[in-house]
Amino acid sequence: MTQADVGKKRVQLLPDGVFRAAKDGRPHDAPYWKLDKDIAERLIQRVSARANDLHFDYEHQTLHAEENGREAPAAGWFRELEYIPGEGLFAIEPRWTAKAKAYIENEEYRYVSAVFAYDRETGEVTDLYHAALTNDPGLDGMKSIAAMKHFSSSSQPPEDSGITPTQEDSPMNEAMKLLLATLGIEFEEKALEDAAACKALADKANTAIAALKATAAKSDELTTQVAALKSKQADPAKFVPIEVANELREQIAALKSGDEETQITALIETARQQGRLIPAEEDWAKNLAATHGVEALKSNLATRPAIAALVRKGDDSATGKGGDKTTTVPDNDVELTADELAICKNCGIDPAEYRKTKGAK
Repeated sequence: MTQADVGKKRVQLLPDGVFRAAKDGRPHDAPYWKLDKDIAERLIQRVSARANDLHFDYEHQTLHAEENGREAPAAGWFRELEYIPGEGLFAIEPRWTAKAKAYIENEEYRYVSAVFAYDRETGEVTDLYHAALTNDPGLDGMKSIAAMKHFSSSSQPPEDSGITPTQEDSPMNEAMKLLLATLGIEFEEKALEDAAACKALADKANTAIAALKATAAKSDELTTQVAALKSKQADPAKFVPIEVANELREQIAALKSGDEETQITALIETARQQGRLIPAEEDWAKNLAATHGVEALKSNLATRPAIAALVRKGDDSATGKGGDKTTTVPDNDVELTADELAICKNCGIDPAEYRKTKGAK
């Protein structure tokens, strides 16, 4: 404290060091409450960064106004804070209203109860919201107009204090709500007021976070594997480019098609030479092979009887022509062509009868 600080009006808000409520032993969800130089400096910086002053009210009515419908007038205002080692955190030069000043001068109100947030693992005070004039101090040993009441969303105030914490009295509640909603965990508002219920929700949150971490790790592993596959070069001794494979496939298909056409032509030609097929049936034979395959044509031609009269002679076997050639039939002067004999064969007509008819003409 400097010489310039002497004579300033101060109101103690928080004690220095480790402390807890004298009546009920709070906090129940942290090892203790704690204030030191570093913690105080962070609090002072946080409050200084705000645009509005902090206020004193009466009996924490600010916290109850929405519930009981009563007004919550200010008893005073403050903004500047000071930390004094061994004593604690103080509001400097508070500006009291005329009504509050009269209460204080007449000792109708003697103590101050600060509303603050704290870390449940370390007990360190993390934020300061406002304070209230009260006659029900929670701590012993505080200076007059400085008795404290501490609470969070999960710790209940003494029954005689008239203070019921709301869900807005700690930003940790809002953070917990947001976290649980993000993780898809359902909960009731009142669960945040009970230490055991809060722990159960925290356990669920930890389980969900662990599952998300495992999923993220698996995703990273898959990403690494995909990257490795992309960078890996195929062994040219074992694999060929897809373009080469497609080209070979097309060439094989073309060769296969040409080979089948050659086989069909040869089968038809052989069948004609053997008297198993007449010229008029060539288109039918080609269609059979195209539809059911070469083997189907080959099988069909093999079951056909060879007609001697249809067997080609001389150069006709090479030209594929000769439908107009005639075949001499013994014991009769009338000659029948090869096509006429085939017609007789296919229509079940006796060639001798047909010759007679033809001779009659």
